[in-house]
Amino acid sequence: MFFNGGSGNMKEARTGAVILVAALTGLAAAAAETVTYGYDTQGRVKSVAVSGGPANGTNTAICYDAANNRERFTMNGSGSAACSQAPYPTPTPTAAP
Repeated sequence: MFFNGGSGNMKEARTGAVILVAALTGLAAAAAETVTYGYDTQGRVKSVAVSGGPANGTNTAICYDAANNRERFTMNGSGSAACSQAPYPTPTPTAAP
C-alpha cells in the first residue's frame, strides 16, 4: 500500500494469478491491479478507482448524508463516477411523455 498524504489518496497494488482453461490445456496469466482510494476531510472513503486486472476502469463514488451515514454510491465502468447532490427529499420521478 502506498499513501500520498498530500492528495488524501491511498493506492494498493494487488498481484495474483488467474488460471484460464482452454480445452484440456491450462494457461496461467498474471493479473495485477492498482486500487486508488480517495478520502474526504473527515477521513471517510469518497472514491475508489481500479486500474488493471479484471475490474480495470471501475470507478466508484461514495456519498454521505448530513449525519455521516453512507447514503449511496455510484459505480461507472469507465470514466469517472461522482456524487451529485439531489434535492432532499428526492422528488418522485414521472413518466416521460
